[in-house]
Amino acid sequence: MAFKLIIAAFASIVLVSYTMDINTVKKMDGTSPLQSTPKEAFMLNCGTCHHPTRDLTGPSIYGVRSRWKDRNLLYKYVRNSQEVIKTNAYAKALFIKWNKTVMTPFPKLTNKDIDVIFDYVDGEAKKKGLL
Repeated sequence: MAFKLIIAAFASIVLVSYTMDINTVKKMDGTSPLQSTPKEAFMLNCGTCHHPTRDLTGPSIYGVRSRWKDRNLLYKYVRNSQEVIKTNAYAKALFIKWNKTVMTPFPKLTNKDIDVIFDYVDGEAKKKGLL
């Protein structure tokens, strides 16, 4: 009986961990990723596919705000690129250029969260003389 309870508890923990997204996970100090340092916010949300100053699976994102004519459209793109690709030629061209690799949506990031990440990336580029 105790063994079944242990297995059930373990299964519940595994299920919960697989259903959490990166924006709901708490760091060890109890804060959320959106309350992290700019570098941590970048690494948690973007670092899997992007590097601050060079291309990886996705393009380098330093200076990205200067490449988009509409800042609000850029925020929408970060939150759900596939929706923006349907109606925006620049977004569609990026999608095609990057082999139709789908960007993970980040619906919980606020404009301020996105700007913090972009500020961090631009700061890293400035350190390397790229901006």
